Amino acid sequence: MESYSRAAAFELGPYGITVNVISPGAVQTGWMKPKLEKEIAASYPLRRIGQPEDIANAVIFFASEQANWITGQVLHVGGGNRM
Repeated sequence: MESYSRAAAFELGPYGITVNVISPGAVQTGWMKPKLEKEIAASYPLRRIGQPEDIANAVIFFASEQANWITGQVLHVGGGNRM
C-alpha cells in the first residue's frame, strides 16, 4: 500500500491531488475484550489503545489545507507503537 500510494502521489501530483496513507495501531472499535485491550495498551508508549476519533483526526488533517503540500507519506497513528 505504501509503494502504491507513493506511485499514485507521483502520478497525481501534477493535477493537485495528494495521496497519503494512515497506518493505524490497535483501535478499540468493539472487537477487543478488556483483558486484551489492557495487554496491548501496556506495550504502547502512550499506554492506551486508540479510539476511532484518533484516526479520524489524522484523516481530517490530511484533508485540510494545512496538509496541502504533503504527499506520498505514511503517517503512523498508533500511540507510538512503531517507534
